[in-house]
Order: sequence, then structure tokens, then C-alpha cells
Amino acid sequence: PRNILERDIKYIEAMGVRIKTGVKFGIDVTLDDLKKEGTAAVIIAIGTYQGLKMGVENEGSTNGYIDCLAFLRDYARGEQVVLGDKVIVVGGGNAAIDAARSALRCGVKEVSILYRRSYQEMPADRNEIEEAQAEGVEINYLSAPVRIIEKGGEVRGLECVKAELGELDESGRRRPVPIAGSEFVVNATSIISAVGQQPDLSWNKEGLAFSVSPKNTLLVDDNCHTNIEGVFAAGDAVNGPTTVVEAMANGKKAASAVDVYLSGKA
Repeated sequence: PRNILERDIKYIEAMGVRIKTGVKFGIDVTLDDLKKEGTAAVIIAIGTYQGLKMGVENEGSTNGYIDCLAFLRDYARGEQVVLGDKVIVVGGGNAAIDAARSALRCGVKEVSILYRRSYQEMPADRNEIEEAQAEGVEINYLSAPVRIIEKGGEVRGLECVKAELGELDESGRRRPVPIAGSEFVVNATSIISAVGQQPDLSWNKEGLAFSVSPKNTLLVDDNCHTNIEGVFAAGDAVNGPTTVVEAMANGKKAASAVDVYLSGKA
């Protein structure tokens, strides 16, 4: 809730923490800038605010295609979001559920979720799934997007294909395998992509070279220390999208590690 967030912000400000907003790390301020100011340690806790692409034709070039995080941000700010009468959300996590339920609250008549695996593999919380369905969200399992159908630059629908589950992949879940000849089309006025998130590491250029994982998250040791001396990282930027509670716990761990580092006990 926003009132709790504002309370916590005021609390840490009262402790002497200075908060600078509208500053992007790597662009408005660099690691070298911070070091020149005498900063002895840095914690990177930038979250995962970059949505992943579905990787289908016409993605990103069609009006009515919306990134899930951008949609949820605008909705939370109370901004007017025009979605039309029929929305498809692609994805299976809690963000996809949040987007679908928020779309209903925007007045959309029909909202459906397209997920390429089965109910058992769906990562969203069970109670979230049940509440979304109770509100009228339809979930199409074992269905994958193929192509955004557009006309005059506007979304008109989504071409999909049915899938069956094959062998386990690197995530430990069974890999969805498209079924030949099972293509079908779902009409839509808007498509919300909620297929995953990652940190925006566009600032990690030559001269910095932070070590990153195959999922584009920052690699750290057991003390939250990156491969760059004096630079720590925590939260979703390290672990990928998790819960607020998990991110806060990891932030506390990083803060303790910095305290040890600065006291010379590391």
C-alpha cells in the first residue's frame, strides 16, 4: 500500500538517508562519479523493470501491444489506459495475473491469459489464479503466441498454436512443444506481454564489465559482493523477479555485508 511505502520513506529520511530521484545509474551518475565523491561502497538494487519480449512477428511495432510493467505502472498511477473491449495477457506469473485483473478494473469486457504450459507448471500463486478466474479472467493453457495480427498498425488479434509438454528444460519444467497444424486465432484489441522481467543493465558497458548470469542478472558471492571491488548488489537485480519480502531480506543481507566490508572485517 502506498501509505506504508510513504511511511517507510519518511522513516529512512529521518535517519539521515538522502534520496535523489530522477537519476539513472550509468547515465546521470556513473560508478567513477561516485568514487570521486568518496563513496566507499555501492549497493545496486535496481530491480527487474525491463520486460522481456515474446519474440513474435509484429511485436513492439503495433499499437495495442503493451509491456506488462508499463501497463501496471500507468494503472497504479491512475493514468487513463485505453485497452478496448478484449485483452489477451501472455504469460503465467503473478505479473500476468495482476495485469489481467487490472485490465478488468479498467472496464475491459473480456480478458484472457495465454500460457504455454499447463496449470501445474504455472508459476503464479494458486490463490491469485483462483481469484482471477472468479473475477472472470479466462486462462488458456498449453497455448503459445506465434504472431500478432494487425491491420493499419492496430492490434486485431493473436495467432497462437497449441502445445504439448516435452522434456525438462533448464528451469526444471517440461518444455512446451508446438503441435503442428494446431494454429488458431484469438481476436483482441490489446495484447499485454508478461513473459518475464530482467534488470536493465544497459549501463554495464566497456570499462565496467560486471559479471552477469545467463538470465541477465548480476552475479554476486555469498556476501552480495559483485566482481567489482566495493560494489554490492541485492534484490531482484540478483535473484530475478521475486516477492517484496524476499527482496527486502536480501537487501538487509547486503547492508550487513557492506557494514562488515567498511569496518575492515571482510
